[in-house]
Amino acid sequence: MSKMPLALILLTLPLMMTGCRYFPVESSQDANAPGTAELAQPDARRITELLGYYRDLDRLDQSGLKTRLTGLQGSLEKNDCTTVRLKSAMILSRLSAHESGPSSQTVLDPCLNNAFNRYSAAGKLAFLLQDLIETRKAADGAQAELQNYHHQIKTLQDENEKLHKQLEGLKAIEKSIQQRNQL
Repeated sequence: MSKMPLALILLTLPLMMTGCRYFPVESSQDANAPGTAELAQPDARRITELLGYYRDLDRLDQSGLKTRLTGLQGSLEKNDCTTVRLKSAMILSRLSAHESGPSSQTVLDPCLNNAFNRYSAAGKLAFLLQDLIETRKAADGAQAELQNYHHQIKTLQDENEKLHKQLEGLKAIEKSIQQRNQL
């Protein structure tokens, strides 16, 4: 009889241990880091506020976005993943890829490289923002390349039209020479 409870404990112990590995653990060193007060705020409310902020960015032009980004840059701390950092990334996602400013990697590194933050709602939003910024850069690059191709096509079309006019002029000269020779 005593073998049964011992076998049951031995079977359930590995199951319990593997179940715990799916939960991120914040070290005591991370608990004292700046910006951890925001971790106590409910994620749903925080993300909703951030999405509202992102929606409000539609009203700003490029200079307004740069002004707002400059204002937020003073509030960034070295190793935090706070709302300020996510708002900065949101602004970067709206700015043209040709604008100067901090790189998305610089802004989002604390959110993407910290294992605890990576699995939080804010960390997942940071991954989405990183992808959005990279996609925006690629799209801006493709748009610039497309404009370059359009310019090249226009130049070639103009040159083709010029050559076509010269050809028509040569044909007219040849026709007039043939008419003179027939007389």
